[in-house]
Amino acid sequence: MPDLPPTFAAEVIELPAQAQFEAFLDEHRSALRSRLDGLTEEQTRRSLVPSATTLLGLVKHGIFLEKVWFDEAVTGRSRAEIGIPETSPESFLLQHDDTIASVRQAHREACAASRRATSLLDLDDTLHGYRRGPVPLRWVYLHALRELAQHCGHADILRERGSRRRPPLAADGQDRDVAVELIHAGGARVGDVERAVAQGQVGGAADPAVPGDPERGSRLARGQAHRPDSPVPPGRGVQVRPSGLMTMLATDLYLVSMRTPATPEPTLTGTMPRGPAT
Repeated sequence: MPDLPPTFAAEVIELPAQAQFEAFLDEHRSALRSRLDGLTEEQTRRSLVPSATTLLGLVKHGIFLEKVWFDEAVTGRSRAEIGIPETSPESFLLQHDDTIASVRQAHREACAASRRATSLLDLDDTLHGYRRGPVPLRWVYLHALRELAQHCGHADILRERGSRRRPPLAADGQDRDVAVELIHAGGARVGDVERAVAQGQVGGAADPAVPGDPERGSRLARGQAHRPDSPVPPGRGVQVRPSGLMTMLATDLYLVSMRTPATPEPTLTGTMPRGPAT
């Protein structure tokens, strides 16, 4: 049975409300940093989504989160004075000298500063530094916890995807034509999906099974795909010419195209609800 998070401990359950908030925040702060464990610098910088989000950039954004809510909102100092970007999207961008060690250390220091900033405050104290208006500390705790929980989930996805390498898409011959036909059937643009393959986001052979789609592996093996306008259920659809790896890639691209918009919208940082905060 997996270990329970530290916040399940009896001593945390019995704490006053503000101490519980701090315990849950610290748990998620540590969890976000831990998503960098065991990875190389290259892996943490790998671009896996259309937006600028990377795993290391996500932890760097965590520094921004701490300083917006527990420095700017508490002290009223400007972002320029604090030394952070003016906008949230900028906070995900990495500099050449950003490393796993430097970002982790900066995040630890930002979290420690946050704890010091709230140590003399009460839950119902009003913070006047937030640029959209006064907010109670209780609300700030809840929002910061929401952001951290979302970003821990984002980091899990990036870490999982970053640990896999996919074969490239063939760019010529009739095999590519099969893939193009399938992509168009799903309503996506060929270039969008090809870029996704080039970045390692999709590719059939390395992914024989996917949680939530147990039929995918068997479809790849049979070289079959399903057109959205076909009455035949997925797994029993159009027969694709058997051509080894490319057939599997074509089928996989088709499946991805069914959930990929023609113009990719920013993922992780753009589509997840993050509140009015940063």
